[in-house]
Amino acid sequence: MKFTLKDYQQEAVDEVLRRLDQARALYRRDDIETSFSLTATTGAGKTVMAAAAIEALFFGSETFDFPADPGAVVIWFSDDPNLNLQSRFRLMAASEKLISSNLVVVEPPFSKPRLDPGKVYFLNTAKLSKNSLLTRGHDADKLADALPGMGTDAPPDMQGWTIWETIANTIADDELTVYLVPED
Repeated sequence: MKFTLKDYQQEAVDEVLRRLDQARALYRRDDIETSFSLTATTGAGKTVMAAAAIEALFFGSETFDFPADPGAVVIWFSDDPNLNLQSRFRLMAASEKLISSNLVVVEPPFSKPRLDPGKVYFLNTAKLSKNSLLTRGHDADKLADALPGMGTDAPPDMQGWTIWETIANTIADDELTVYLVPED
């Protein structure tokens, strides 16, 4: 971390990591999905705390006695693309280890069968609408009159997977753990 965490921030990050560890264990052992929230007043440094927790999740932390999760994938989700960009910038500003290539703003064309571990993917509600280039997929009925072998393999814009398929494939991969961070 580029910043020294204040005592209350250190306690909050420790609690977040403890809960993430418990949630991961519950999911792997009993297939139980869990959630919790990190709440703090405006200006308390929630993004700095999130940066510390994500650093520990991806790289491990001696400070928090937390082992790295080599399959960790973080989806940072908000209603506002500008908020995502602001959060991305703040995460980079707070962390020594979270660099631009670890912090991916999902934009079309985005054609991956699954999300990569060790990365934070920034998504917003507009990118998940039914008319978004990330979600459309292909319509087999529209291709019924196509010449044999033509037009049946690639969704619009040559994307091999919709974002929904990419997320589903990521969740289904036993080597990966998806952590969703909703921001409001």
